[in-house]
This record gives sequence, structure tokens and C-alpha cells, in this order.
Amino acid sequence: MKKKNSSLKNYNFMTRYKIISLFIVFIFFLGIQNISFAEELIPPTLSVSYYKLSDGTKRIIVSFSARMDNKRIKIKNAKLQLESANEVTSKFLGEAVTDGTGKAQWDLKQGDGLLKDKDGFFTFNIRFDGNSTLGKVVKTIHLLDAEISLAFDVSDTIKTISASVFTTNEKGEKKFIQDVPVEFSVKRLFCFYQIGSEKTDSSGTCTTEFPATMPGD
Repeated sequence: MKKKNSSLKNYNFMTRYKIISLFIVFIFFLGIQNISFAEELIPPTLSVSYYKLSDGTKRIIVSFSARMDNKRIKIKNAKLQLESANEVTSKFLGEAVTDGTGKAQWDLKQGDGLLKDKDGFFTFNIRFDGNSTLGKVVKTIHLLDAEISLAFDVSDTIKTISASVFTTNEKGEKKFIQDVPVEFSVKRLFCFYQIGSEKTDSSGTCTTEFPATMPGD
């Protein structure tokens, strides 16, 4: 009788041990799943456009989005950081929050202390530090600042517009740039009407003909 009770106790102990072991494995598996889900952040996308306005202002426009449920969603109310950098250091320029269309904008003036590298290039880093849903992302643009001068000419009723693209060094010397695409447009009431698209030649200049039928004074 004692042997039978001993066997029963061993059976109950082994059964409890197996149940506890299975329970621990199940809890461990759930923990791994939770960690995995917590790390699966959605990778966002930063698209950047750069413009230089006629008064010298550098305009950086950022479009911030992410793919969710097989759709490209524009992310609003996201805080983005902008910095200027060169080979030696970097400088924080400010923060911007995306609007309802997922866009943010910075207008940079000449006196904002923008950094250049030894070759005269500007480097800008746009950064999003991430949140509980979206991962971190950094977008870098590297550019050489240039200027455009325009000339308008009329010869034998033929009107032409010439554009010269160049950079200016600290001494005020101009260096003309070859193979730069230039679009010529006329400002209309609601849009720009393109009248030509050319590339600069070895002298940094390109020309297009102005339409004789274009109305205007």
C-alpha cells in the first residue's frame, strides 16, 4: 500500500513539473513575441527639395511619409531636426513640425552661420528621432550653391532669353558651370508656363527662344 502511494505521489509530482515547465515556456514565448512586436517599428521616408530664392534665401522643403497597410501615408505633427555640417563639426539650425500634408519647411538666410566644406559645398542633415510607431531616419543633402543671371535680347523680331549659371568665391570671382539643366518659364496667373529646357555649355550659358505669340507687355 505504501509503494502504491509513493508511485502516486511521484506521478503527481511529475505531472505538476510538466505543467509548470510548459507554463514557463509559454510565458517565455509570449515575452519573445512582445519584444519582437515592440521592435517592429515602421520605417518612415524623408524626401527633400532645395530651392534658392532670388533674394538669396535657401529654402529646404521636406515631405515626411510612411507605408502603412500597403498605402503611402503622409505623417503630420512630426518633429524634424535640421543641422548644417562639414568635415569638422555640425550646427543645429532648428526644428520644424510637419503640417497636415506631411510637409515642413526651413528658410535659411546668409547670416545664419551655415557651414561649408573645403570644396565650398553645403551639407544639411534632416533627422527624425522616432516614436512608438515610427523608426528613426536621417536624410542628407550635399549641394553647391549657384546663381543664375538672365539676359533678354530681341533681334529681327526674334526674342531670346539667355541664362548663365555660376558660383562666386570669397574673393567675388565667378566660376561658370557646365552641363546644368535650366528650365525657362513664364509666370501665368495660376502656374508657370514652360517655354524651354536647355543645358549650359562650356561657358556656363544656355539660350532659348521666347514665343512670338506669347501675350504680354
